[in-house]
Amino acid sequence: YEPHFEQGTISNEDVLNKSYELIGTKLDTLTDYLIFPESTFDRFNENYFDLNEITRNFSLTTNMQYPNLKIIAGFTGYKTWKEGNEHLSTTRKRISLNDTSYYHVYNAAFQIGEGKKQMYKKSKLVVGPEFIPFSSYLKFLEPLISNMGGSLHGFVTQKNREVFTSQKGNAAPVICYEQNFGHFMRGYIKNKADFIAIITNDAWWGKTDGYIQHRAFSKLRAIEFRRSIARAANTGSSCFINQKGDVIQATKYGEDIAIKNTIQLNNNITYYSKMGDMVGRLAMFMSILFILNMFVKGKITNPNDN
Repeated sequence: YEPHFEQGTISNEDVLNKSYELIGTKLDTLTDYLIFPESTFDRFNENYFDLNEITRNFSLTTNMQYPNLKIIAGFTGYKTWKEGNEHLSTTRKRISLNDTSYYHVYNAAFQIGEGKKQMYKKSKLVVGPEFIPFSSYLKFLEPLISNMGGSLHGFVTQKNREVFTSQKGNAAPVICYEQNFGHFMRGYIKNKADFIAIITNDAWWGKTDGYIQHRAFSKLRAIEFRRSIARAANTGSSCFINQKGDVIQATKYGEDIAIKNTIQLNNNITYYSKMGDMVGRLAMFMSILFILNMFVKGKITNPNDN
């Protein structure tokens, strides 16, 4: 679904029905994971998460029809309360019928399967739609930002990189923009993720090279961590990526399709997983030292002076 004007107008039930039509016969009792894209479902109230029609449907599906199945899906959610955390920068206020309540909004993923539910809230946010820097100084822009669908409050995040565990494997639920930052993603590997599930929404730039570049970042992460990737994209390119960075079964832009493959798990810790961007940062630091040294010793001269 096109994210700017179409996606928010489709009900969760219609999205689920269309998804099941696409899945068709690909889903069987041997399937371990079913992965939906980022923000597939909308407006989940965390206070009543277990009562949501979608999560109830998935719980029944995994408990009754496919006991080996784990379902990972992206969603936008919120949590409400009466009082207690009003001072947080991400807190929003709602007043209705003289009743004041507060709530957080977030971009998240859940895993349902093996009789349990797990959740991760996106923590590397996109500047603009999900996070406004220096928001306390930009309150005068709030009407403009609200008209554009954003908010000065931004989305709530979490400190730790949550890993979805199961008897079959441990999935890193990487949400869209997070995949661009290898150093950030080390947190998933440290928490024993043995494969990466990237859920994303790549249509924000339209049919440009943006979605292709975003998929290319996924290849880098597969190589850095030697982890297989299952990549589910709304409108962009879904695919599988092996531990060498080879892209398998890449879908076309705007193609309605479900793909199926077998991936290899790996729990080995690579050098990059341990050290992160240290080599690059050290090289940058040394370059600055060399340039400063040249200035101090007068090695930088104007060629015309000779």
